[in-house]
Amino acid sequence: MTPHTRDPKWTFARVNSLQGRQVKVVGQLMIDNTHLNVKDDCGFPGATSACWRSTVWEVHPVSQFYVCNLKAGCDKNSPDTAWTSLADVP
Repeated sequence: MTPHTRDPKWTFARVNSLQGRQVKVVGQLMIDNTHLNVKDDCGFPGATSACWRSTVWEVHPVSQFYVCNLKAGCDKNSPDTAWTSLADVP
């Protein structure tokens, strides 16, 4: 999440507290050519064991971040009320 465009409540601590929870990230999907490196990208044939990226795709910039608030989980058909904005997560 780009620091100069994100909500001030989108802190590392807040995001980190959501580990294991279902989230929805909204933004522009893109490939950054500077990250297109076979040895670092685990999704490419011939990637080394030291690869650290699972894909070259990025959501950049992240413009919205939500957390599912349904015990059964959320999916693409879940209503907007099923999602809580990261800024509103206690």
